[in-house]
Amino acid sequence: MMTTPKKSLKPESVWIRGDLYGPPDPVSNLPHIKFMVRENETHAERKLREMRQEAHEWNHTFWHGHNTKFLKEKEDYITRFPNRKLSADEMSVFYKDFLDRNRNLHRAYNMELYSRNFRLLWPELLVSVERLIRRLRL
Repeated sequence: MMTTPKKSLKPESVWIRGDLYGPPDPVSNLPHIKFMVRENETHAERKLREMRQEAHEWNHTFWHGHNTKFLKEKEDYITRFPNRKLSADEMSVFYKDFLDRNRNLHRAYNMELYSRNFRLLWPELLVSVERLIRRLRL
């Protein structure tokens, strides 16, 4: 009986709306994105692309730092209990403490994320109208 080789679970890059999404960063867990620069890009399209890039970089920076801090503190917590494997219940004490200590940071992150996404709405609308008009002219 012949078996087929198993496919690698490593995610491949995919194109979504012209942007190239790569595999997730090992620390931030966010995909690497190569934002498409359109041929004859208008001022509004360029501004929207730059805003999206900046928001993605800000998001990546936040999660990279946060996850690095989390992994370091988790490792420090585990080393306090040498020669034994901690149960899920025992680890939940660390997880709750970490979340409690970082509640304000997460709240500030969410507020900034909502703000950045809201600020993208108007440029996105302008670009959509611009593209619609361009298509109607053709």
